[in-house]
Amino acid sequence: MVDKFAKDILKQTQTKNIIVALLLLTVLGCTGYMIVRATTASATSYKVVAYYFHGAIRCQACLEIEAVSRQTVEQEFTKAIAEKRLAWRSVDYDEAGNEHFVEEYELSCPSLVIVEMRDGKRSEWKILRRTWELLRNKNDLRKYVHNEVKTYLGKGR
Repeated sequence: MVDKFAKDILKQTQTKNIIVALLLLTVLGCTGYMIVRATTASATSYKVVAYYFHGAIRCQACLEIEAVSRQTVEQEFTKAIAEKRLAWRSVDYDEAGNEHFVEEYELSCPSLVIVEMRDGKRSEWKILRRTWELLRNKNDLRKYVHNEVKTYLGKGR
C-alpha cells in the first residue's frame, strides 16, 4: 500500500514537473518572439524619404538637379530602396493639395529635402541647399546628395 502511494506521488510530481517545464518553455518562447518582433518593428519604423519639391513651371537647372539627385539615390542606394528604408518622391508643390509642403519645409524655391520618418511621422528634415551651387559640377552634386542620404540612412541603424 505504501509502495503504491509512493508511486502515485512520484507520478504526480513528474506530471507537475512536466507541466511546469512546458509552461516555462511557453513563456520563454513568447518572450523571445516579442523581443524579435520589437527589434524588427523598430528597424522597419525608420525610413528616409528624398523629396524633390518643384513648381509647375520648371527651368533647365531644376530639371537637372532633380535628374542627378534621383539618379544618385536610385542607383547608389538600391539595397535601402529594396528594403523600403529609402524612397524617392518628386512633388509639384503647385498642384492642388500639395501647397502645405512649402510652409512645412520652408521652401523658397525648388529643393531637394531629406526627411527622416520614425514610426510613420516626420522627425527630422534637411533642405540640401548646396544643390544649386554644385550643379555646375555634377560629380560634386552626386557626392553631396550621396553623403547626405547616407548620413540619414545611418541614423536608423
